[in-house]
Amino acid sequence: MKNKIRKINRKKLEKIKNKISSDDLFLELDGNDLQTIDDYLDFMGTKLNFPVKGKSIDGYLDWMTDLQWLKKKRYILVIENFNQFLLRDPAKKKIIMDTFEEVVLPWWEKDIKKHMVGGKPQPFNLYIVE
Repeated sequence: MKNKIRKINRKKLEKIKNKISSDDLFLELDGNDLQTIDDYLDFMGTKLNFPVKGKSIDGYLDWMTDLQWLKKKRYILVIENFNQFLLRDPAKKKIIMDTFEEVVLPWWEKDIKKHMVGGKPQPFNLYIVE
């Protein structure tokens, strides 16, 4: 299993959607609606039901490397309209994308075994629709 950020087209997105099960968390983000870091953090906190909403990127990352309350076997995030995503916070967009690459995806792929009692690797992929 390799957790990655992948660029896909709409046809591939439809194939992914057709394979979603109740054991999966599937979340679509529309860049048109998430143009600031506050928009993004609020959206993620609400949609992923964070026990306490992250007011900072550090707080957000704490929850993104937990998510155990969701009891899902696979995590699939899709960002549509990526050019608009965090358009008003471009430095934060880079930070968010870097944290997926360097923290969130590796956590679910392998680091969870080292840092969480009974932690098991799980698929977690981020798709950017072109």
